[in-house]
Amino acid sequence: IMKRIILFLCLLIPTRVQALVMWEKIDVDTSTAIGHSAMVLDGYYRPQIVYEARYQANQYCLKFSSIPVNRPVGPAVEWYSHIITTSPAPLLYTALQIDNAGNPHISYYDSSIQALKYARWTAGGWVTQTVEPAVCGYTSLALSTTNYPHIGYYATGVGLQYAVWDGTRWNISTLEFVSFRPE
Repeated sequence: IMKRIILFLCLLIPTRVQALVMWEKIDVDTSTAIGHSAMVLDGYYRPQIVYEARYQANQYCLKFSSIPVNRPVGPAVEWYSHIITTSPAPLLYTALQIDNAGNPHISYYDSSIQALKYARWTAGGWVTQTVEPAVCGYTSLALSTTNYPHIGYYATGVGLQYAVWDGTRWNISTLEFVSFRPE
């Protein structure tokens, strides 16, 4: 487990001959043991990160960190960080997307209740819901143009699953595979 999240940003400085590439190390969270993480860039090209953190023995949390819009990206910038949810067991297989309004959406596996979960930021704070009570992993998340989440994940004993929110409930289907043999 990493002792901190290290964010590497690439800075391209064009010249007549070539571009100079410099990597800048920025410590986002040095106070905890860090587990699964996911990162995207928002509409202002600022990193948004979700990650599992262990803050006490057998106490885990899912954290979200970002740089405020009015701050430049750099080593001295303060990150906006807060806890989404806590658990007595690891919160794994995180995936992250940012919607049209700049709000984060997250899929993850809560191993304490053995369920695929979904969280999103609203004006009132974080809203979380259970997508499916199943042992699963390896989530991936996409948003439709109407900001409805689509989650792909592996369900143990079932296979590859696809869940989509239709505005009132989750619709879950199993993807069937047909073997293909090139001729």
